[in-house]
Amino acid sequence: MYNKKGDESLKKIINVTLVLILIGIFFLNRRLDDNQKLIDYKGVSYVRAKVTEVVDESLEYPDNSKPLGIQKIKAKVLDTGEIVDVDNELANTHSIKVSKGSNIILVRNTNSKGVDGKDYYTVYNYDRSTKIFVLIALFIVFIALIAGVKGIKSTIALFISIYIILFFDVALLMNGYNNILVTIFTVVLCAVYSLVILYGYTRMTLINMISIFTSFLIAACLVKIIGSVLYVSGHNMEDVETLLTIGNIWGLRIQDLLFSAVSIASLGASMDVSVSISSSLKEIKSLNQDLDKKRLFESGMNIGKDIIGTMVNTLVFAFIGSSLVMIMVLISHGVSFNQMINSDFFTVELTKGLVGTVVVIIMVPVTSLFSSIIYNLKEEN
Repeated sequence: MYNKKGDESLKKIINVTLVLILIGIFFLNRRLDDNQKLIDYKGVSYVRAKVTEVVDESLEYPDNSKPLGIQKIKAKVLDTGEIVDVDNELANTHSIKVSKGSNIILVRNTNSKGVDGKDYYTVYNYDRSTKIFVLIALFIVFIALIAGVKGIKSTIALFISIYIILFFDVALLMNGYNNILVTIFTVVLCAVYSLVILYGYTRMTLINMISIFTSFLIAACLVKIIGSVLYVSGHNMEDVETLLTIGNIWGLRIQDLLFSAVSIASLGASMDVSVSISSSLKEIKSLNQDLDKKRLFESGMNIGKDIIGTMVNTLVFAFIGSSLVMIMVLISHGVSFNQMINSDFFTVELTKGLVGTVVVIIMVPVTSLFSSIIYNLKEEN
């Protein structure tokens, strides 16, 4: 994994292997996608359309609410050019107010027919697809302008990691494969692609790969311990009824799903800490070749102590932010302290926060240890 002359052929083999893995994940996901769906959408499709006319509307604007009522509109289905009449009902939970020229998504139901005998259409939502792609493109341009080539590499690594999580991790988990093994392999795989793309085949890349693998192994044990102590597992997570249905039909193992959720959520912060420490120690070692393993390890620990403070806040605030709506709902219902602290919701979120934070903290001594060892290995000629 080091940048040494004569290793070019090995690097090419590894690069080809990494590409083949991504291709293999694509075909693996297609093979696993043949399972029975929970809902039969036969005869139902979602089509893009443009509003050509608002024929009539009767809307109210209650306090602190979106518009409510009904709009009678005409819309042009873009894939067929057909003009259709649609009754757009606006409710508290689904208020999609449109005007002439609005781009929307219609639900086309061939199983139901309107009074004119044609397919039945309803408004699903605004058509955001073009705007989403534009925003993503602007995001990539922004990163490239600020960070240059490194920013572009970072974006590529991000998209590859998302691809691996969705088409490998999620696909295998839903089909009943071992949650802990699959998730650890996913975490390491994401780290491999990100680190190789950003830093190449260097000692720092090797250190971070080993550190991430080791830290998430420890995290798996930690989740098991906390789960046993607090009587919490994937069965206590939100939407457990749907998860149980997926488990019955597809084979999803719900028990260890909490570890998967925590690992993916804390992967970015963990990788950030590992890279920060290994990169700093690399610079320190290059400036002072006489530093032994012990002193280099101590330097890593000192650097890590400064990093931990802000990283812990980052993770805890992220978990609180994701639960903010539920917290407000519980407060509005006058939930007592004993009821709150002993609820499944609080226990699951506490476990997520604790494990995610501990993973980041563990990354400090682990990365410092492997950095002190590997950076003190002598280069071969």
